[in-house]
Amino acid sequence: MARDESEWQGWQSFGVPLRDDVLFALQQYASAYGIKMDGFENTDVDADLIREALDDCAKVIDRFPELGGTKEQPFTLRAREMPDTDFAETRKSAPFVISINASAFRSKERLESEYARLAEQNWFVHGTDYRSIIFHEFGHLYSFMHRLSGVRIMKKVSEIHHKKDVLQFICDNLSEYAATGSGEITAEAFSAYFGKKDPGQTVLTFIAECVKLECGKEG
Repeated sequence: MARDESEWQGWQSFGVPLRDDVLFALQQYASAYGIKMDGFENTDVDADLIREALDDCAKVIDRFPELGGTKEQPFTLRAREMPDTDFAETRKSAPFVISINASAFRSKERLESEYARLAEQNWFVHGTDYRSIIFHEFGHLYSFMHRLSGVRIMKKVSEIHHKKDVLQFICDNLSEYAATGSGEITAEAFSAYFGKKDPGQTVLTFIAECVKLECGKEG
């Protein structure tokens, strides 16, 4: 999940590493959800932020159980260093892994304010907050797993077929970031679907169409 670089002032410097007992408690919390944690040793992430992230992972997996992985390959929340322009990322080669930027997750206040600034600018879905970072990444995993084309689905939802007009519809109904690539459409739809009390009819219809395709029930 990349961020617009305008007005960016950087993350806070490294602080106090997680204590072993705090990390153990987080791992136990994750395990109760069937989630694995990886890469958090020697990080200074905010424990409350990680607990929230685990709650949000569980929320999505409860709705889409296939994203929870398997006994041999459980869903994993991973912490690692990455470019400052990323909050988190997913990869096709790691179908049950979401990696978060350890630097971004070291301060709830900083992460919250930076995300809010960009959502207000419509770079991310207006009305969502920093917790949609996790929801967005699950949208990528879901899209990878079911080989979805966000553009094709949005054309059906909007009943618009001219590319320029579809992109404007996406900007108006999701976000500018969603219009940067087909994969970002589904990711930002997940951001709105799980991150807003009222995600709007466009998002609800989009997710319904995704589920139809997943189940082989395309009309």
